[in-house]
Amino acid sequence: GRAADPGMIAISSDLSIDPVAAAKAIMTQLLDVCETLRAHPESLWLVLLISCAQFVGLALQTMAYQMTDPGQSSLMLYLMIPQAYVLQYLVFHEPLNPWGGL
Repeated sequence: GRAADPGMIAISSDLSIDPVAAAKAIMTQLLDVCETLRAHPESLWLVLLISCAQFVGLALQTMAYQMTDPGQSSLMLYLMIPQAYVLQYLVFHEPLNPWGGL
């Protein structure tokens, strides 16, 4: 396989993941996150808040899919991508690409 770059998972030519390189990459990322949180402890509350909001959102989405007709829920899945694309524009003010919402 190829040599592992820091922060990257090395993938050999037969597309199997090198477990040592993967473990090193994960540990590098975790250490970077820990250093950032240690330098900015106020960010921890933001990370926890975002994590809780994501969990609640996923739980509500799962409940909604269980309560609706499969045809309606699949339609909502198709509408979710353009809606998220527009929200991304509204939040980050980046110009829209006509192909980006497809």
